[in-house]
Parts: sequence; structure tokens; C-alpha cells
Amino acid sequence: MGGVLGLAALVALAPYDVPSWLPEVLERLARHAQQPQPIKAAVSRVFADFKRTHQAPPTNADNWAASRKRLTPEQLEMLADAEQPPHWYA
Repeated sequence: MGGVLGLAALVALAPYDVPSWLPEVLERLARHAQQPQPIKAAVSRVFADFKRTHQAPPTNADNWAASRKRLTPEQLEMLADAEQPPHWYA
């Protein structure tokens, strides 16, 4: 749990930008998205906050257009997956 909280703190250091080190931190956090509670909740909160501060219109839409260029297509897909909970259908 301590490692996840440390990574969450790193993400919080850049609320409106995507520095060069941030994509790797997001990838490491995404690996813990399906862990048991309370880790899962902490990771979900980080990605929700990331979306709110980086992607939410209208003020951050322009920043996100520039910031998303710093992410690979795989990292963008990982962000999209982390934002949505898995669907459990029988």
C-alpha cells in the first residue's frame, strides 16, 4: 500500500502537466488497479483525479491536447482502461 501511495503522491505533483517521468508512474499504478481494497480504491482515486485535472473541459482541454502527445498509444489505452471499472457479466 505504501508504494501505491508514494506513486499517487508523485502524480499529485503535476496536476496540470505531464512531465517526462509521469507516464511511467501511471503505468506502475495501473498494474495495481485490480488489487484488493484499499489499494484498488486508492488507484481508482488517482486516475479519477488525473482525468479531472488533465482532461476535464473547458479549462484543461487545451493542456490535454498537448500533454497527450507525451504518452504512447499503449499508455493512452491504459489510462482509458484504468478509468473504467471492469464489467462483470454472467
